[in-house]
Amino acid sequence: MSQLTMRHLDAVLRSAIPVLLVLVLCACAAGPAGSAAGATSAWTEVSGAGPLGGVSLLDIAAFSGGFVAVGNSPDVNSAVFGGAFTSSDGTTWVAAPTGPFKDTTTNVVGSVSNGLLALGSACSIECFGFKSWVSADGAAWTGPAAPPGDESRPTGFAQHGLVIVAVSSELADPANNLYKGYVYLSNEGTIWAAASQGGTFDNTAFSAIAAGDAGFVVVGAKTLESGTRDGAAWTSNDGQAWAPATDDGSFKGATLAAVVHGAGGFLAVGSVAADGAVWTSTDGTSWARVDGGAFKGSPLADVATSGTGYLAIGRDANGAAAWASSDGKSWHSAGALPGADASKLIAVAIGSAHSIIVGQPLGAAASGLVWVGPLP
Repeated sequence: MSQLTMRHLDAVLRSAIPVLLVLVLCACAAGPAGSAAGATSAWTEVSGAGPLGGVSLLDIAAFSGGFVAVGNSPDVNSAVFGGAFTSSDGTTWVAAPTGPFKDTTTNVVGSVSNGLLALGSACSIECFGFKSWVSADGAAWTGPAAPPGDESRPTGFAQHGLVIVAVSSELADPANNLYKGYVYLSNEGTIWAAASQGGTFDNTAFSAIAAGDAGFVVVGAKTLESGTRDGAAWTSNDGQAWAPATDDGSFKGATLAAVVHGAGGFLAVGSVAADGAVWTSTDGTSWARVDGGAFKGSPLADVATSGTGYLAIGRDANGAAAWASSDGKSWHSAGALPGADASKLIAVAIGSAHSIIVGQPLGAAASGLVWVGPLP
């Protein structure tokens, strides 16, 4: 699930090196169980042509009709437009009419009980303020709707029962780079009410939210009085009252970028300094780091689950990369991503037959990139 969300970590360009050195290094890979370059890839790159040309993709989700992605469409007559795009299999994409997204950016999308929900912000000189759109099938969208007086930018939402909970963050103190988190609740995605949180989320930046069997888990980071930031997580049964989670000490200096709920409970990915990290929790209240340092030099940006397997994305020494796991603890390379060495990966989703990664080329004009690959 770009903006305040910490899921969108910048990838790095691979340095130019002699061909002989490439042949030697390609047998090695950073991160756990990397695959050798030159091997046949299970992934196919879909170039940013057609409806994805000039688009900045910011999020992707699986739904009953296939996949839906959101982002920023090309400007038209000096007007800024968000956008939504659908595909049955990840290879051919159709753009929804951009009218509802005029003067906005759309950066979060996913399924809810009554269809699809997208979140974003209004854009003039800057983009801020919570906005939402709904769609039955991704082909046509209505909105935007917004809570009154909001200036935060949404970073995620989840549904448990009939309640949709969305989280957002506002740069409340630019001079000191301090954020404030907000929680909003809705039953249908068109009318939003703020949770009565008081000062619970002062100095807090939210990254993502997931729903489990008993309620919601939010992850992000909290700025301490010392000015340093630590990873953080919170739990709630109803989206109204929130309690901070505990950890095994591994949240110190960490950034939690994304969270999902799978067969074993909750799993979050992120980074500690330049290293990727994975944390798990059975119920969201107590967290432990479980990667064993396997992602050294490979920060993680996003994760998706099929319910039984996981797919994480980030970067390694060679550029953008993806890893798969059956249990969230032991990880291996998900295979080479063609053309991804000069790209940054933004978001990942897992459908019934394919996994989809979306990204953006580095140092080039906007062009939505898609990789279609196997299930984890």
